[in-house]
Amino acid sequence: MQRTNASLTRAYVTGRGARGLTMIETLVALVIMSVGLLGIAALHVESVKSARSATLRTKAVALATDMAEKMRANLSGALNGDYIIGGGDMGSNHDCADDNDGGATVACSAEDMADHDVWLWKQRLGNPQSGLPEGATGEITSDGAADPTFTITLAWEENDAAQAVQLQVQP
Repeated sequence: MQRTNASLTRAYVTGRGARGLTMIETLVALVIMSVGLLGIAALHVESVKSARSATLRTKAVALATDMAEKMRANLSGALNGDYIIGGGDMGSNHDCADDNDGGATVACSAEDMADHDVWLWKQRLGNPQSGLPEGATGEITSDGAADPTFTITLAWEENDAAQAVQLQVQP
């Protein structure tokens, strides 16, 4: 078998062209992979934001439920409207907390207990570990009926957007 000079030249040119094309393919693949990795990073950032939002909503629901239980425990204070508060009301510490055995350390009236419950609730609301972000507000309103329905509202700012949780309670 005899080879001609033309077939050797053609093989040489084809081999050299493939080397350059491989480099371009590698660069294109690198660009495509970089775009994909940027997409994955953006998706991760969104998932972290969503997880934070879910955590804050869970905390807000827990705080609202806690206050609803305090209102049910102090029914006469709730029915007298002692738990109706605005965003700026902070309550007062009346040392109505219970001791280790579940008994009150100080005898408090229903009104004092409600004021103390509000104070404890607002302390938890402002605590970053158990509460919501700084600037969060808590309000309790009533529909004013004979058998009232109370609305517990917690509001906070998250990602430059107002967020709120409302819980309606009939003690």
